[in-house]
Amino acid sequence: KSIYQLRIVIWSVDDIPTINNGKADIQIVATLQDPNAPEKTDVHHNSSDGHGEFNWRMIFDVEYPSEKHYLQISAEDYHLAGSNEPLSSNSYDLEPFLKKIHKTKNSIDIEKHTITLNSYESLAKKGFINGGSVTLQMKILTMNEANTCPVGRGQDNPNQDPELTKPTTGRDVRDGLGGTALLNK
Repeated sequence: KSIYQLRIVIWSVDDIPTINNGKADIQIVATLQDPNAPEKTDVHHNSSDGHGEFNWRMIFDVEYPSEKHYLQISAEDYHLAGSNEPLSSNSYDLEPFLKKIHKTKNSIDIEKHTITLNSYESLAKKGFINGGSVTLQMKILTMNEANTCPVGRGQDNPNQDPELTKPTTGRDVRDGLGGTALLNK
């Protein structure tokens, strides 16, 4: 067995269900191989149209061959207190890419693209049929390549390959408070 590094950049989401008074505090969660070790983006607060920007890097070490090669991407409505509310998700099969890097030992770039997310059944019953979409890109590297060109999580240093800028929309504390009484004083 070999260990590879999967790097994912979550660029943005569109059309995520806005279930709380037409708004959502969107956070993207990804899991791979170990469901107890998720990677999470920061939160895009108070989205009224299901759009959120992240520019957020996630890093996973991946063992191959292994029985679990599916990347699970989920959109959640973030709650400061209590559990986040799952909105939509989809699985991404990494098997063909892992098989290729295992054979060639050369890194693999999976260009920026959009994947569709599926609404959870409980939301579909409430009329939220469309689960939205997430725009992302991925790179799979050997551990030697990963150690030669390290990167940070989120927008942390070393912030390279690609360099990620922190979004300006949906990050102000007032965005997270929406129309609460705290802002009306």
